[in-house]
Amino acid sequence: MSDFHTFVDGAPAASIPVFDRGLAYGHGLFETMRLSGGSLPLWSLHRERLARGLELLGIPLAVETIDVQLRSCLARLPGDGVIKLIVTGGVGARGYAPLGDTPGSTIIQWMPVPLSMPSVALYPCRYRLPDNPVLAGVKHLNRLDQVLAAAEVPSGFQGLVMDSRDNVVEAVSHNLFCRIDGQWYTPVLNNCGVAGVMRHYLMSEVFPDLGMSVREVALSVDELASAQEAFLSNAVHGIVPVIAIDGVKQWITGAETRQVQQRLADLHNCFGA
Repeated sequence: MSDFHTFVDGAPAASIPVFDRGLAYGHGLFETMRLSGGSLPLWSLHRERLARGLELLGIPLAVETIDVQLRSCLARLPGDGVIKLIVTGGVGARGYAPLGDTPGSTIIQWMPVPLSMPSVALYPCRYRLPDNPVLAGVKHLNRLDQVLAAAEVPSGFQGLVMDSRDNVVEAVSHNLFCRIDGQWYTPVLNNCGVAGVMRHYLMSEVFPDLGMSVREVALSVDELASAQEAFLSNAVHGIVPVIAIDGVKQWITGAETRQVQQRLADLHNCFGA
């Protein structure tokens, strides 16, 4: 097994060129994925989102090339952990405008699985996500909104982020679900926020398996506080029950949250409840 845990364009490396467009302009995308038993359980969904992002950002790198690089790198890495895949606009000349023939670059990093999060309390951030319907849902490299929001959050909390209308969008690094009067909801992401792969998987596979549905809506903090139960989701931690909003609300983990956790664990045991 290789001692290298970082690969650039498929080869072991620990640096990128200073003229890379991802570094200079944030021109790129990333996927953070759970690795279990040498495979990426949700790769097909990550791959679909990545392909859409590559087209939107005009990065001429075939997803099939990324497939080959991932297979090669995973064969040289530990079988369990977290894989961060970064695709940049590659090395280009000075200036914002991309050159059509500039090939994209990839960075593949392995990291150990982070400590589990049995539950989480939310801290409402003052920072508001600006509207950008073109990039809404895309997991692009420019994460300054999340950097500024996360800087406010005290230790032991996850940041809860709103938009300019004070509607709940997401947590700093997770999507949000809540159950109000028997119906599950998740914030609509038409203007800002990241459309997480786990969010998509839960809505398209896990909830329907349980005979439940999820509606995408504009959701205020007061409406969230009226919920009977809530949880966060992402493709590393799976599902994390929400037990409080700082200074606003406290919960115990609800029965339906436990059902969704268990169904996800039944489908992919790396997300064990």
